[in-house]
Amino acid sequence: MELLVYILKANVLFTILFATYCIALRRETHFRLRRVWLLIAGILSMVLPLLPSPITTDIALSYQLPTYVHTTGPIPEAGFWNSIPVIAWCYVLITILLLVRSIVLFVRTYRSLHQMRSAAYSFFGRIVLPDNLSSEDHAAMLAHEQVHVREGHSFDLLLFELLSILNWLNPLWRMAQRELKLVHEFTADAEAKEHHNRYDALLLARSLGVSSSLLLN
Repeated sequence: MELLVYILKANVLFTILFATYCIALRRETHFRLRRVWLLIAGILSMVLPLLPSPITTDIALSYQLPTYVHTTGPIPEAGFWNSIPVIAWCYVLITILLLVRSIVLFVRTYRSLHQMRSAAYSFFGRIVLPDNLSSEDHAAMLAHEQVHVREGHSFDLLLFELLSILNWLNPLWRMAQRELKLVHEFTADAEAKEHHNRYDALLLARSLGVSSSLLLN
């Protein structure tokens, strides 16, 4: 029961914080501020429900228990509140399965790093760039991935992956994870533009799978 109440409180708080982000910050170009808000929203949502409430009351609640009569008839079916422990165990079981699945995908990604050379990407401290890049394209893409490594974007995504698994009942966590990843890309693109005169054309060329020198105005 306490587990379900904690999860409910955490998700209500995160829903409020993420809705505030969508209304006030989603269209802002201060990408690092947006990143900080998303990270703080995720962490506070999980921490604040664990803290003792500052409001204390001495109100005593009374409740008149119903009268039960013992009979030899059939046993009545269990009510909803009797099934709460089963619901909690189902939640824990699904969470464990999702966590195992995420670990398997993480290991597969780590093992296949040396095989993926068709696109630029970074994975924690490792940077992989495509082959046969011009010097200008190489400098811009390297600057892009270095931002991801320097600012620890992989740790952000790992944190939100864990939080999304713990709160799999609420799809807003996955939406926030995608939003955080998009903010990471915006932040890195802003840095990479300083190393490439036609960075937008480079992004278009990479999405089409061709060299940027082949694009015509």
